[in-house]
Amino acid sequence: LVLSSPVLAAASDRKLSLATPDEVILKRAGQEEKALWRIPLGAVLVEDMRLLAPGKLLLGLKDDSPGLPNLDYLLIDSESGKILWRYARGKKGKAFDPILVLEDLLVFRVEEGKATSLLALDATRGAERWSASFSGEVSFYPHPGAALVLAERREKGKVTLSALGLV
Repeated sequence: LVLSSPVLAAASDRKLSLATPDEVILKRAGQEEKALWRIPLGAVLVEDMRLLAPGKLLLGLKDDSPGLPNLDYLLIDSESGKILWRYARGKKGKAFDPILVLEDLLVFRVEEGKATSLLALDATRGAERWSASFSGEVSFYPHPGAALVLAERREKGKVTLSALGLV
């Protein structure tokens, strides 16, 4: 991951053809500004990347292999490149999707087999705050203004609506 200045982004908009000689590429690279910071991530795929708050970058990673297992979520200080915290997902869930991203709270939908759960992380520390598990088919509707997530669960011809507090 390389974060660079707006000037670098503008300079990078110029296209190079596949036949561009190496010396031209190297000359152009030497004319561009240096990156503000770099984080070597290895052989991974960036699954999710978003600004969480001013100066904070949330980054979700997946392993770059046939099974694509989940890896970590990182919170990075976007000014210095320092990793503020790392949440190791390990093998938790085949799907790990953020459904609510607030300045101090991250809520993920986690699917593992036929089970679905919500996992809430403290966005300032990367620590788990709470989790809730559901069976059957479930849809989530976050309402940050009301500090809750509604869960609509459908199972065997029945529908159940639950409200989960965010705090």
